[in-house]
Parts: sequence; C-alpha cells; structure tokens
Amino acid sequence: MKRNNLAIITLLILCIGCSEEAIKKGQSEAFIKFFGNSMVDEGNHVKQLTDGGYIVVGTSTTGSGDTDIALIRTDQYGNEQWSLYFGGPGNDVGNSIELTEDGGFILVGSWFDNQAGKTDLYLLKTDNQGSVQWEKKIVKAGNQVGNSVLELNNGYIMTGKSDQYGNDDIIVVRTTITGDILENDGSWYATRGYGVSDVGNQIIKVPNENEFIVIGTTSLEDPGQGLLNSNIITIHITGNGVGWSNVIFGGSGNDLGESIQHIQDNEYIMAGTLDDGANSKMFIHKLKLTIEDISKSWSTPATFIETTGKTSGKSVQVTPDGGFAVLGSMIASPGNSDFYLVLTDPLGAVLDGETMTFGGTGNEFGTSLQLTADGGFIMVGSTGIPEDNNREIALIKTNSRGKLY
Repeated sequence: MKRNNLAIITLLILCIGCSEEAIKKGQSEAFIKFFGNSMVDEGNHVKQLTDGGYIVVGTSTTGSGDTDIALIRTDQYGNEQWSLYFGGPGNDVGNSIELTEDGGFILVGSWFDNQAGKTDLYLLKTDNQGSVQWEKKIVKAGNQVGNSVLELNNGYIMTGKSDQYGNDDIIVVRTTITGDILENDGSWYATRGYGVSDVGNQIIKVPNENEFIVIGTTSLEDPGQGLLNSNIITIHITGNGVGWSNVIFGGSGNDLGESIQHIQDNEYIMAGTLDDGANSKMFIHKLKLTIEDISKSWSTPATFIETTGKTSGKSVQVTPDGGFAVLGSMIASPGNSDFYLVLTDPLGAVLDGETMTFGGTGNEFGTSLQLTADGGFIMVGSTGIPEDNNREIALIKTNSRGKLY
C-alpha cells in the first residue's frame, strides 16, 4: 500500500535495512504488517498472547471466489509464525477469537452449509498451534451468525444474529465446554427481536456476576420517533438467558452499536457510530448498570468529528489513566478511508493531538483494538490495494500515545 506519511515510510525503510537484533525494541513498540493472498482478505479481531505475540482471526478469499476463515499467529514484532484457513464451499467467516485457559483458542463466526443453502453459527476450538480440537455448527432454521465469544468456567457464551423467525434477531447462545447446547440453565439458545433488523455485536461478562451485557444494533425506535432506521442497543442478560432489559439510543439516521468494555464498579463504556445524514460520527457513551436495569450515564454523548468527512467507531478500550481509546475509520476523501484512532480523557474529551490516521490512497478500515502488555495498542483491520481493487489484512502496533514513532 502506498503511504503518504513520511514517518511511516521512514520507519519501514529503517526496519528493512537493519538486523533483527538492531530493531527488536523499536519494532516491538511500533510496526505495520500485512497478511493475505492478494485477493480480498480482512482482519476482524486481534488478541495479544502471553508470549507477547498476536493472534488474528478474519476472512480470506479463495481461488474459487468464496471465503474461508483465516487464523494468523505472529511473534511480538508482527512477523507471521503460521497461518491456517478453515472453510468449505461457500462463504465462511471468522469474527471473534479469545484465548482459552488451556492455552488454545476459541473462535466464532459463520459456516455456509452448501447442501442446505444457508449459514450456521460456527464455533471452533484449537490448541495454541491452531490444530483443531473440535468444531460445532449450531444449526437452526434460517441463517445464524456468531459475532463475539467468551470463555466461561464451564463453557462458552456468544452473541450474533439469526433470521430463524423471519426478521434478523439478536441471539445469545451459551454452550458447554465442548460446544454443546443442553437447553438447561448451564447451556441454552435465546433469541430476541426488537425491530425488523437486529444484531448482537459484542458480549461481555458482568464482573463477579453470572450476568452479561450485549451491545448491538436494532431497528427499534424510541417511543414517538416512528422512523425505520437503526439505533444502538445495550442489553443486560441474566445467566440463565431469561431476563433481558435494554436501553436504546441514537438519532434519526442509521446508528450502530459495536463495542463495550467494563470501566470500574458498575460503569461501562460503549462505542459505535452516529449517523446524522451528511456525516457520521465516532461515538462513545458511558453506561451504568444497576440491579434493575442498564441506563445512560453521561447527560450528553461524546462525539468526535475531526474533519467534515465521515468517521465511525468499531472498538473501544479503557486506558490505564482511566480514559478511552477508540478505533474506527475516517473517510479522508471519496474512495479513500483510513484507520482512525482517538484517545480521550475519562470524561470522553479528545486529548490534544491524540487523533491518528493510518492509511494511503486506498480504503483502510480499523475493526479491532486491544491494549498491549507494554502499554501500547495493537489494531487490526484491512487495507485496500488500489492497483488491483483487492484487500489485505493490516496489523498495526503503536506506542502508548498511538504513534508509530
């Protein structure tokens, strides 16, 4: 990808010209790496490993034109150690990955059933080298997609969407440690439809409680609006999948709920996108969870508009100083978008000089952000290749200020 940032170009040239011993410290603090088969590849989620390396899950286009799940492991400098691909005929997608207590990985996504002509929720367990230990396809009527997964002490829980009953509904699925659903308090499949088009994008656990919070998008409107757009929805769910309470918010456009993290005590931070028609805005909002309900906390939302173009929020993290880091994308010009990283204080105000873009002349999209053990950030997404209209997985590591230098 062509870079218009001289500092990035200089860093890459310096890295190429040095031995590994000469660049170890700097390279571990900041790097840009690309992965893929020069077709259409996208990175959807990244986690840091205990050895300092990284595991990435995403999607890769095959020579047949369909997609497989891509699983890539790197060392701490972003150098590929191995890459594996899982899939059959049709479009298979990897959306989320977590480290498991036994040192392996659990990933969730979707698998296309070529014979039935529909998509099933797909759960895959591997060891730390990516060797398959088991896989489960959760088969229901209609199409199912898994977007986020967590390991629990006795199994896994995930969220996504299903059109089992005609419309797209939010699903929450709790399985045993082997990925089975026994339809009891320990494992179950629950679905809720609020509007005609709903999706759960991330699930997190309430600390010290057998309860969960899901963030997603719904076509349900606040009372009195009467519009058929989308809004951000957060849902508080009891551990047996029975009790669901929610709060929705947004404007008159298509608003998207993407990411949520625990801050402290009963406070949470969520991120997404607010659409106001001409533009869209990266958005974060602070929430409080009470015994009865989940509710809005800040009196007004915090939004970030650094240009007259469109920005979006995909992933949020709580920083060590109590502030927030948000990753998404910014449209720099028609046909040209960049990774967009924003750092804020604990009240959601953007820190001076702490908005960063990473990109070139193509379309780049940031999808997943994590804090690293050295206090920096690791992010993954995709980068466009304007010359042949294809895409690669992009993995970017920055220092604690979100910089490459």
